Amino acid sequence: MGAADSVGKHVFKTKLEEAIFKATQSKLVPAKFKHERAIVLETWNAHGAAVVWQELIKRPLASKPLVLFKAMVLVHKLLREGHPRCVDDLRERLSMLEALQSQMQSSSSSASGFEQLNAAMTSYIINRLKFHALYPEVGQELSLQKYQEAMKGKKRPESKRMCVTAAVDTIAYSFF
Repeated sequence: MGAADSVGKHVFKTKLEEAIFKATQSKLVPAKFKHERAIVLETWNAHGAAVVWQELIKRPLASKPLVLFKAMVLVHKLLREGHPRCVDDLRERLSMLEALQSQMQSSSSSASGFEQLNAAMTSYIINRLKFHALYPEVGQELSLQKYQEAMKGKKRPESKRMCVTAAVDTIAYSFF
């Protein structure tokens, strides 16, 4: 496959564009692992998620709930498995995520299915990005052990308890 490959009527200029398109198609099937993996690996090649985000925002996130859901699953994978700079890159897009969240929350009261799920998922991702801003020592995988290692020798009383409480609150405020 060359740089200008196509699927149906879509012509892709890059492998990343093709992987994002295929991972966020509006078909009611899960994204293939190979597309998600290609996107995660691209964050390591590019040292961040900026290039992924540029392609992701070209997708119809606001108008197609299934595409938004798949995009939020992908963003979650980038937060967990992507280059460490992904957290900062995605935090820079917080206002767009908040706008999507607001739109999903306003439509979720009258809709069912993916709209409600998207409202919860965008809320979780936003809260997780805010958590990482408060506790950058924790790391992408939310490891308490890494946090303890990073904080070793630093005098911050109650910091471990506060960190765990904030992590639990991140989940609780998003889904309940």
